[in-house]
This record gives sequence, C-alpha cells and structure tokens, in this order.
Amino acid sequence: MFRSEFALLLALAQFLALTLISVWQWNNYVAPSWDLGIFTQLIEQYSHFAEPIVDIKGPGFNLWGDHFHPILLLLTPLYWVVPSGLTLLVTQNALFALSVIPVAWYVPIAVRRAGYARWIGWALPVSYALSWGIWNAAWSQFHEIAFAVPLLAFGLVAYLRGQSFAATALIGALVFVKEDLPLTVLAFALVAWWLARRAAKSASHPTTSGRVSRRRNASHSTKAAATTSWASALHRIDDRTLWLALAAWGLVWFVLEVVVILPAFNTGGQWDYASKVDRSVVEIAAGFFVPGTKLVTLVITAALGALVCLRSPLVLVALPTFVWRFAGDTETYWGWQWHYSAVVMPIVVLAAADALERLTLRSLPVATRRRWVGVGVAASLVITAFVTWTGAPKLVKNRAYVGNPADSTVALATIPEGARVASDLRHLAYLVPGNIVYLDQTIGSNVPDYWIVSDKTSTEVRSEVAKRWPGTTWEVRNFGTVKVAVRR
Repeated sequence: MFRSEFALLLALAQFLALTLISVWQWNNYVAPSWDLGIFTQLIEQYSHFAEPIVDIKGPGFNLWGDHFHPILLLLTPLYWVVPSGLTLLVTQNALFALSVIPVAWYVPIAVRRAGYARWIGWALPVSYALSWGIWNAAWSQFHEIAFAVPLLAFGLVAYLRGQSFAATALIGALVFVKEDLPLTVLAFALVAWWLARRAAKSASHPTTSGRVSRRRNASHSTKAAATTSWASALHRIDDRTLWLALAAWGLVWFVLEVVVILPAFNTGGQWDYASKVDRSVVEIAAGFFVPGTKLVTLVITAALGALVCLRSPLVLVALPTFVWRFAGDTETYWGWQWHYSAVVMPIVVLAAADALERLTLRSLPVATRRRWVGVGVAASLVITAFVTWTGAPKLVKNRAYVGNPADSTVALATIPEGARVASDLRHLAYLVPGNIVYLDQTIGSNVPDYWIVSDKTSTEVRSEVAKRWPGTTWEVRNFGTVKVAVRR
C-alpha cells in the first residue's frame, strides 16, 4: 500500500471512530466536565462578534482572563453554519485525524531509510492513531489543544525533512493555542538550535555522529534557486539564527500571555494558574516521579514511542508539558485519563522515528538492533491499545449519564429561546445556542428563569430553589429523571 493511501485511510478510520464516540456522547447527554459548555458559549459569543463573556464559568466571566487561545476564533465560521456543541466535537476529531496524515506518511520513510522491517513503519503510525492521549482527549470532549496536535505533527515532520521555515511557522503558531505552549516552542527551538550547532561543527570534521544531521539537512542543498530577492534572502538565513529567533518568539509570547494579557482580562489581575505551580525547582525535581501515577504516565508515554524515542533529542520537546503538569498538586494533571497528554503523542512517535535513524549509527549488531526494535514496536502497539481501551471509558462513569436521554430531550424542548437558564453539568452545551446559560454551581446570586437538573426528586428541587433564590416562586415540572423549575 502506498504511503499516501495508508496515511489517508488511517486518518479517516480514526476520524470515523472518534466521531462515533462523539455522536454517542452527544445523543446520550454524556458530559465528563463543563468544558464543552464553556467552549460552546465562547464560540457563541464570537459568532455574534461579542466579548468572550462565558457565564458558565461565572456570571460576567471574561474567558480571555482564563486561558489564552485566540486560535479558537477560527471555529466561528463553522459555528455560523451549525451552531451546536457537536460542531466543536466533530471539528476536534477532524483536527486529531489531520495529525495522523503527516505521521503516517513520514514514519514509513524513516523506518525504511534506517533499514528496519517494513511492518514497523506501519505499526508506529497505527499506535499513534490509537494513542490514549488522543482518544482520551476525544472522550474528554472539546479543548483548545485540538489545534496543537496537528501543528506539532506537521511542524515536526517538516523539521525532520529539513524544511526549517515550514517548521518554524507551524511550531511557532502554537503560541496562539494555549499559554503553556510557548514553552514547548522554546524547547523545540533550543533542541533544533543545538542539533544545528552540532551539525555545523561536524561538517568540517565528518564523523558518523554527523550523518543524521547532514542527511536531514540535505534537502536544503537541493532546493531550487530562489527566483525573487526576498526568497533568496530567506534561504540564506542560517538555521541556528532561525531557531534562536523561534526561541525568542516562544519566550516573549509566554511572558506576554501570563504577565500581560491574561492578567489584563482577569478580574483578579493575575494569571490564575500560577498558583498551581508554586513549588521551588528543587521540590519539582524531587517530586517529578512521585506519586506513582506520574511514573506510570511517563512509562506508558515512553512505551508509545517503543522506548527508542528516548534516544532522540526531540523527546525533550515534551518536557515543558510534563513539568507544568507534575509541578503542582492537581491530581488530574498527573495521569493519562484526560486530554493533557494529547500534545505529547505526536512528539513521542516522531521522536521514535528520528531515533530509529540515529540507531543505525551505533555499534550494535544489526540483527540485535532490529530484534529489539521490533519487540519494542510490537509492545508499543499492544500497550497503547490496552491503555486506550481500558482507560477512556472511565471518563464517562462519573456524573456522565442521564437516566433516560429521552427525558432530557423533552425537558430541553420546553425551554424557550432567549431564556436565562441555570443548568446542571449534563445539559450545558445543549442550551447555549440562543440562551443565556449558567452552571447551577457557579451562578451565585443571579436568578434564572429556568433551572434544569437531573437525578433529583421534585421535592428536592422545590427545597433547593427555596434556599438558593429566596423570595421567588417556582413551578417544578417533572420529566422523569429530569426536572425543570420555572420561575413565576
């Protein structure tokens, strides 16, 4: 099978599988968290050219003061066509599937060039398409990091092919996805600068350690002559200068985002998440592998790259993500069940492909090297599939199911457009288009027109509205497992 066909079919298969999950979740009112509601409300605001006020997060809350993700403006045209939370879910699946294409196209090339069995070139992309980081992100529903995954995949492949400017543009765009990703840009740029510096040193003193760098940059010497003066000037820029410029770009944007932009829109005048990383460097280093959840996350991440990924300097690009996740006390950041590892998946698999080529330069006997690499890749496929299969469904077990989805459908139909609605977790995203929506846990003293809630009796609902909003009169409508309180 040709590489292009394999890449497209693998991407299509992943997209269809993830979309089946998303449609099932949507039809069954599965809500692992409030994030889909938050992002749907954000895009709803963008679609009306309004401020990014997301009342679900808190009445009057400006989401530009929470996380920095201007790239989400790109979703607005899609939302104009289909104003629904499901649009965000399907778009995220498409972005994940898009990332499969460069991985599945490039890895077989690297494997064949390194002299390994052809099946390894197919197995690693399959492991990537099945990777728990991506599937758990789909189970977790929409997040801004969906854009980071294809940017990293295409950007790293461009770098490995010697396309420095394309890599710079793609990796550099990560600064517009989320405020921690400029550090990923910085890490990549420093790794690329170090490798370029080492390649320049070895150019005048050829050794086996320089072959990879010279091979990778060979495409630069075969480029067609530039036909314009500006293009010629660009091609004369030394790679080391380019990578240093990219490092500066990442560092400057990180400072701007967490010191200037986010505090400017935050009601507290601060970056809220700084408090989650409030340990010293010594404390962070000492606790990097404990408790055991962190170590398991690292081990299964390395397993995705068949362990050989650890031989590639590119694996260091994932370091900033692990540092901010492991530095604080937020336990959900430590594990592998949510969306936090999605951005690491393309880094690890492409680092493995890079490492396979580097291993050809070592003194290991060829038969031994091939045997152990084959075992590692086979184990990667098995471990990845097992973790994906056993881990993702857990995300829908906590507060995830409505007793009868038909009850929710009927209940939602009774709420008119333009209403002020307080909602439990499960119904948030469905109510956003056309309504002013609050999460019932963060609404504060605001009084809604409707309150939709599940898994409570009518008596419990009457008692709670009396406590929440004293001095108001409510009618409670019963729709089986779902109740709608209507203010009179």
